[in-house]
Amino acid sequence: MKKFLKEYYSSILIIVMILVVKLFVVDIVKVDGMSMYPTLTDKDRIVVDKYSAMTKDYNYGDIIIFHPYTDNNVLYIKRVIGLPNDKITINDGKVFVNNKELSEKYLPSDIQTYSDITSFTVPNNEVFVLGDNRNNSSDSRYFGSIPLNRIKAKMLCDINNIFR
Repeated sequence: MKKFLKEYYSSILIIVMILVVKLFVVDIVKVDGMSMYPTLTDKDRIVVDKYSAMTKDYNYGDIIIFHPYTDNNVLYIKRVIGLPNDKITINDGKVFVNNKELSEKYLPSDIQTYSDITSFTVPNNEVFVLGDNRNNSSDSRYFGSIPLNRIKAKMLCDINNIFR
C-alpha cells in the first residue's frame, strides 16, 4: 500500500484538487431557456463561481444561479438588480433603483419592463433579480426577492460568447 501511495501520490493529489475546485470554487453550467436573452441563450455554457455563495459577495449586474423556492431543486439564472434595503420601482417601462433610473447597457434600447408590483424594498440578506428577456422571464416581479442563502453561484463568463 505504501508503494502504491508513493507511486501515485501526485496523481491522487491532482484528482483531489480538481474535485475540490469543481465542488467549491468553479463549475461549468448549461443555460436552460431564453429568460436571459440577449445576454445568454438556450444551451449556452457558462463558467460559474461557487465560492461567491459562501462569501455572499454580490453586486449590481451580477448574473447569479439560485433556487427561487425553498421546496424545489430547480435552478434559475437572473441578473441582480437590487441589493439589501434598495427600493426598486418599475414605472412607464423603466426600472429605478433608489429613485435613479437603471442604466441597462446590456439590453436593447427598446426593451421595456412591466410589473404588477410597482414598488418593492429589498429585505436584508436578499437580492432583487430580473431576467434580461423581460417579456419572457419569471423573476422577482413574480416570486419576490431571493434570500442570499438560496444563491448557488455567480457567473464568471459565457464560454459560448468567447467563440461567437
